[in-house]
Amino acid sequence: MEYEQYQEKKENNNSWYVQNKQVALEQAANRMLTDKTLRKQNTERVKARLLNDTNYRNMNKLRATMKKEKKRTTLESRDSELSKIRTRIKTKLNKDRQYREEHRAKMRQHRKLKLQNNITYRDEHRQKMKLMYNKNLSYHNANKMRAKKRRQHLKRDQCHEKCHKKLTDRQKYWLRRSRLLAISRHRTELLTMKKKMEKESGV
Repeated sequence: MEYEQYQEKKENNNSWYVQNKQVALEQAANRMLTDKTLRKQNTERVKARLLNDTNYRNMNKLRATMKKEKKRTTLESRDSELSKIRTRIKTKLNKDRQYREEHRAKMRQHRKLKLQNNITYRDEHRQKMKLMYNKNLSYHNANKMRAKKRRQHLKRDQCHEKCHKKLTDRQKYWLRRSRLLAISRHRTELLTMKKKMEKESGV
């Protein structure tokens, strides 16, 4: 008697699932969002199946590829995905110092290559720098200082070439040491000015 009731209940449940499959899937998805234990169990089950079932693994790859392609082609999905990526990068830039330094280095290299290869970007960049030069006093002063340092550096190099042969090894050592210290101070000054300009211009 109990077995018959069990079978009848099972058949009713199966019948309801077939007729209301979409509702059942939505209910299961909602449970996954709220039930941490169920979500963890499902994650472990999926991992085990991906490890052992080749067909399921290939199907999962195909679904992931289709989902990724949909995000690229659908305007709304693409905008949403780009927004998530930007937020994730901003968060990482604020929290991870090493990532921030690596990101800055990549951006500098990217801008350098773009200035070399993209004529339109180079012209736009030149106009932007001219505008900043005329409007931003800090940038104007920093640019003049950079030009002055370049002239001094060139003059020192020319003098160094003429005088180097007459110097003793000890004199050469101190001259080289002074030059390296001057370069280090110059870079520190430029970095300080750059940060100040970025703060003032809001970049």
